[in-house]
Amino acid sequence: MYYTAENEWIEYNGHNAFVGICKIKLSGTNGIQGATFCDVLSNLERGAVIATFYHNRSAVEVYMPVDGKIIDVNKKLLDNPSLILNGAPESTWIVKISPNAPYKREGLLQLHQYTALRKKGQGTIHG
Repeated sequence: MYYTAENEWIEYNGHNAFVGICKIKLSGTNGIQGATFCDVLSNLERGAVIATFYHNRSAVEVYMPVDGKIIDVNKKLLDNPSLILNGAPESTWIVKISPNAPYKREGLLQLHQYTALRKKGQGTIHG
């Protein structure tokens, strides 16, 4: 699993990958009132918004960690976006993607790098 400085995670599975959000990005959130997700089969660049979670009159955006194509959206989150707060890790992925360069990890952080980056912050991370 790899992480971004913006608190997303990506877990590669062959030529595809699952993308989710680190728990720290939602720290202080008591409930999710709604969510929007990008379209399946969208080709997106790194940094593009793939989902937005709405809570307490604010919004948390989730960004694409690498260039690629959205091939699936987590239907459990479509039905119940609050699962992102306390669901099991296997049910809290947001999108499944087909990265343009599935074996390239440039710009992504390994766990120890992400932990060092977050050391000054608060909360917990996914995984």
